[in-house]
Amino acid sequence: MALTKIEASNVSDDAVNIAQLGATGTPSATTFLRGDNAWAETGGGAFAYLASSRSTVDAATVDFQEFKSTDYLFYLITGFVKSVTSNVQFSVRLMDGASAITTTNYLYIRGGVDSDGTGVYANDADNDNWSLAANVGTQGPAMFSLQLHFQDATDDGWDGALLVGNLGFIKYGTGNPSERSIYASYGVDNANIDGIQFYHNSGDVDYHKIVVYGMKGS
Repeated sequence: MALTKIEASNVSDDAVNIAQLGATGTPSATTFLRGDNAWAETGGGAFAYLASSRSTVDAATVDFQEFKSTDYLFYLITGFVKSVTSNVQFSVRLMDGASAITTTNYLYIRGGVDSDGTGVYANDADNDNWSLAANVGTQGPAMFSLQLHFQDATDDGWDGALLVGNLGFIKYGTGNPSERSIYASYGVDNANIDGIQFYHNSGDVDYHKIVVYGMKGS
């Protein structure tokens, strides 16, 4: 007698293995089974968590090494950073492995408004870093809040990297907030860029918490 139907109640728990499913695609540690019976990767256009750093211990730099992957087109970097000393410049450098890239090929335009309404503008076409904010916290240390969009453009026919973002900060001693926007590029043929570094030009980074996300796409 041929069986034409098996009731679910007659199937023991854990009796059906993944290999016995008639789904398309490939099951793995990075895929899930969708409602259309297909194995697919997560993310698919959404940001995926890649790395983070959180510490209350002073450090000369905050480094994110080798987080880049060909799986991602763009990266979102967001978080908070506090300076130890006053009157600091908050900067970013790209990394090649464990080393910061210090060649003078960083270009940027930075603008914003201070709490008193004063407009601020700066640019540099031959620098060894991207300066997000300068001369901050003349009355004491400062707390920075940042949201940066980073892209390695080497796969798009242009050698180098792009950075666009916004930065807000409060100068300790006054409590007055200010903001900056930055548009930046790094142009070097055959540049090997796989990380990013945050630091102050004077004094250590104090308290910080920074998270890096990657966005997939085609």
